[in-house]
Amino acid sequence: MSRLVDSLPEPARVRDKKVIVLSRSRMGTFSLYQALAVLGYKPYHMAEALKNGENDLIMMEQAMRCKFLGGGKPYGKPEFDKWLANYDAIIEIPQFFIPEFVDSYPDAKFILTERDIDSWATSFRNTAGKVFEDVRHFPWNVTRLLDPLIAAFCDANTTWDEVIFVTATLGQERRPGSQDQQKRINYRSAPGSRETTDHPCSW
Repeated sequence: MSRLVDSLPEPARVRDKKVIVLSRSRMGTFSLYQALAVLGYKPYHMAEALKNGENDLIMMEQAMRCKFLGGGKPYGKPEFDKWLANYDAIIEIPQFFIPEFVDSYPDAKFILTERDIDSWATSFRNTAGKVFEDVRHFPWNVTRLLDPLIAAFCDANTTWDEVIFVTATLGQERRPGSQDQQKRINYRSAPGSRETTDHPCSW
């Protein structure tokens, strides 16, 4: 797979990473994004990726695909520095790349929020879980043909779904192959749980 990040020029400046939030989505990450901005940081969150346009979503999707789905060379510090050069606080993205961020930015301050597991699962199912399903159907599957940003958004969410198996783990309708996925992952791999799993995003 050709990686978009490889075609980008080297940034003139890479901000030192001061704060890295390891928590999963739906665990106060957007509030942290807003709070860190108020405190004077330059934070990166999914909301920032959407504002920046399709290239950020493509890099996010490809980073997931490379690490978990055999799509190519996994991202490391050189790739993250290109992608996140203008930011000094990183939120949501690190949940899938914890060893990479810990190794790449050892001087950063790390934050891990926790939430009741059942409350988190319900929240995730009713937000991101719905998006994962919706992008496969009308009108998303039509509008993606007309707008590169929507196409990148749909592709990113489809890949996230494939990686974390939302439909299998949060009790939604199963798609083909999800019975095997059910054996491989339990949503209690989220922060706050002490259960273990062989899922690639487990804690």
